[in-house]
Amino acid sequence: MLSPPGFPPKWFGRGKGFHDDLFTNLLGEPTYSLCAKQPLGHQVDGFPILEAAPGDVIGLRYQENGHVTLPDTPAYKPANRGTVSVYGTSSPHADDSLFDVYKKWTADGT
Repeated sequence: MLSPPGFPPKWFGRGKGFHDDLFTNLLGEPTYSLCAKQPLGHQVDGFPILEAAPGDVIGLRYQENGHVTLPDTPAYKPANRGTVSVYGTSSPHADDSLFDVYKKWTADGT
């Protein structure tokens, strides 16, 4: 594992009590909050928040069950199926929505 580790809010590991629904965000409405299931400021002891400076290299562990990257599951996916985007900020807001962030946050901070 890279060091120091960092975790999303409310993450408590894949132990007892864990199930995917706790951390699965199904994006429906354009105003859906990115922090709906992992509200800011709710870190669990032993799972500190990720800290990185602009330009730092970080490692991510991405797990999915095939519904994102398999080309025919489900049928009629858009051409960019399987694209995973990662955005970060030093100034998160609890009400940030996907469309507040997607293709708007840039490497130079604009």
